[in-house]
Amino acid sequence: MREILTSAKRPSRRLGTAAGAALLAYGGLAGCGFTDATERVYTPANGANANVAEADVAVLGAVIVSTEDGSGSFIATISNKSLASEVTLGALAGAGEDAGVTAGEFEPPRVARGGYVNLADTGGIPVTGEFGAGDFVRVSLGFDNDDRLTLNVPVVANAGDFAGLDGPAPPVESPESEDGE
Repeated sequence: MREILTSAKRPSRRLGTAAGAALLAYGGLAGCGFTDATERVYTPANGANANVAEADVAVLGAVIVSTEDGSGSFIATISNKSLASEVTLGALAGAGEDAGVTAGEFEPPRVARGGYVNLADTGGIPVTGEFGAGDFVRVSLGFDNDDRLTLNVPVVANAGDFAGLDGPAPPVESPESEDGE
């Protein structure tokens, strides 16, 4: 009879325990956790968004388009998440240190049940105050269903993607050539 010898051994319990602990530690170090940015909704856009679970209204892509310092047009998409009733934007005003920002006269936009209104399609809401392109303005929006949303809205120039949203866009200056032609 012939005897066969093998050098293979069973892995020890200690090795299995150490491997399991290392795997768990790696998972804890490699993961982002539950409160980091990768676990939150993010909408890449130029404007500010306010979409909170407690409100029936969401404000998306909010910006103030400004042709000249001190005036502009508030532009946003207002979404009504309620399927029970329509909602109307009744008030827009500066908030906090931007309380001096005021809205001009505007026709309050009505948003149908489950619908939306893009203020860019209606010319926006005129606003005035101490701001210019590149600033952020804190504004508060009040709705007839008692929802109130406050956002830090960027002020953008009436050019590029926003051209024509605060009246006619100013002409683009072309650079002069070196020889003056």
